[in-house]
Amino acid sequence: KLIMERRNIEIEVLENKLKVLNDIWVSYFFSYPFFQNKVKFTEEEKTNYVGVIFGYFRDSFDVVFANPPQNFGSYVDKFTYQIALLQSIYVQQDLTEELLRVFKTGIKRGNLNKDLNFSENRRIRNELVGHPISRDKHSYLRSSTVFGYEKSGNSIHYLKYKFPEEKDVVQTIEISNLLSRHINFLNTYLDKLLEKSYSILNKFKIKVLDVLDQRLNSGDLINIIQFCTIHFKDEFDHQNEIKLAQLEALSTNNSHPRYSHSFKLYLQFISDFLMDNYQTIEEIISKKRIIPTNNSDLNLQQILPNVVFVEATANDYDTTTFCRKDFDYELGKIFTKRNLGDFDFHANSIISENSENDEIKNEIEYLRQNLHDEFQFNCSWNYLKKLIELNLKYPI
Repeated sequence: KLIMERRNIEIEVLENKLKVLNDIWVSYFFSYPFFQNKVKFTEEEKTNYVGVIFGYFRDSFDVVFANPPQNFGSYVDKFTYQIALLQSIYVQQDLTEELLRVFKTGIKRGNLNKDLNFSENRRIRNELVGHPISRDKHSYLRSSTVFGYEKSGNSIHYLKYKFPEEKDVVQTIEISNLLSRHINFLNTYLDKLLEKSYSILNKFKIKVLDVLDQRLNSGDLINIIQFCTIHFKDEFDHQNEIKLAQLEALSTNNSHPRYSHSFKLYLQFISDFLMDNYQTIEEIISKKRIIPTNNSDLNLQQILPNVVFVEATANDYDTTTFCRKDFDYELGKIFTKRNLGDFDFHANSIISENSENDEIKNEIEYLRQNLHDEFQFNCSWNYLKKLIELNLKYPI
């Protein structure tokens, strides 16, 4: 039982390492030029094929580490399990090698062949699945193999016929040894990939995030925009309705408070983005995401709130005391439904409950006049949201 528990922890650690690598690739390498300059990022990597590698890798874990039965019901079941196991290990070796190439670790097939955790498992797979009939470079027979018929689930038995010795050799491979070598292999090279990623993340923090933090603190808008354009333009323009290139003009437009409000929102977005990345990188580099979860000792009273039920009174059902919490639904519809009919329907719902607030009514009219002007509409929508929130907090 202790051996099984240890093996399960080892597998969880490996899965966590793979997930962290996948998260780093998606969140950083696939998104920012700084990272793309540190690895192999050609037209191939701009597609989703690296994501497919991680997906295939993750799915094959269930095959590699499936618990084998102690005894198989038939030879077909046994051969199916053993072939799937050997082939899945082989696939994960190839996927690891591809990731080592993409991340520019400098580790190539020649290096891997010197690692017995790689080469011994590969040899066994090749003998039984890849090349059961083996020939030399002159096409002369070297050996042939055939699976044995023992029904034990703990080992792989096979007969190897060697030529020209004309000698039969019975081979027994303990599955536990096969898996131990593979776990050692994965730990070694996933760690290499993580170390490379941690190093680049740390450089990103120092050379990009720290510099952006300094520029935000300096208040030099031109430098902020130039720096963000170099490092984050695609990301920021994708996440914001107002584009980075419009930020300078937005900051100098004093014709209405809607523009200064949207400018402050954008600066807050950059600041939040910076803080979120500091926190994420610290969490990744500290390896918190790799530590196995263990909630066996968790006391439910520590995580469940203490709920107290009270008897309702008549006042609880008095509709005259009803207070609207927000207009998020209507604002969302106004933002997405840019045709006049839908706009008026949802806008009128807001006006009817804010009829004494002229600012809200005027801003809705401005929105109505600028349904198809992205910049004006987005600035106005942001300001309308603020006006509504203020009116809910301080009703007239």
